[in-house]
Amino acid sequence: IPANIAPKITKFLEWDLIKENKNATFYKEYEFIYEEDNTLEHGIIDLLIDCGTHLIIVDYKLKNIFDEAYDKQLNGYSRIISSLTNKPVSCYLYSITDSISRKVI
Repeated sequence: IPANIAPKITKFLEWDLIKENKNATFYKEYEFIYEEDNTLEHGIIDLLIDCGTHLIIVDYKLKNIFDEAYDKQLNGYSRIISSLTNKPVSCYLYSITDSISRKVI
């Protein structure tokens, strides 16, 4: 791992959300297909964490995690995944460059 990347990975793995759910099941690049408005759509979730009673969606962004378009995207993913699993879903955006995160409401 390049020296400039290793600290970014370490920061992500030290994120409380990851540490608190270390015994959950992690799915990377989780791809799914759904129908919306009579059109087949597809999405790819960067990281889906199955905690048993609930799910967590994490979407990685290089820098900006404050774009409302991302909120709309994740709220859509949350709605679809919740309807498929009958489990509550929470969503987070994570900035790789800045090593910061925020919960999408």
